[in-house]
Amino acid sequence: MKHHHLLNTKPSHTDPKITAWIARVISPARMCKTRWRVPIAVTIAQGAVESKWGTQPVGHNNYFGIQGASVHGSTVNATHEERSGRLLQ
Repeated sequence: MKHHHLLNTKPSHTDPKITAWIARVISPARMCKTRWRVPIAVTIAQGAVESKWGTQPVGHNNYFGIQGASVHGSTVNATHEERSGRLLQ
């Protein structure tokens, strides 16, 4: 899957909004590392992609697009994929 459009949205690492966003997600990213051995940088990078560096909401913090049912209830979120430059729903 190509994400060329994301290259144009990469902010400077010195942007205070980005720094604040990373500060908010670092603790959950550490929990993912401890619980599921997902590298912290991978969780943060995926969150940056999914939320455009915290500027857009992500469905229930679903950074990896995981779908399924839970005994605690489930939610339905529209997803979008890009294939050959076309957005699919």
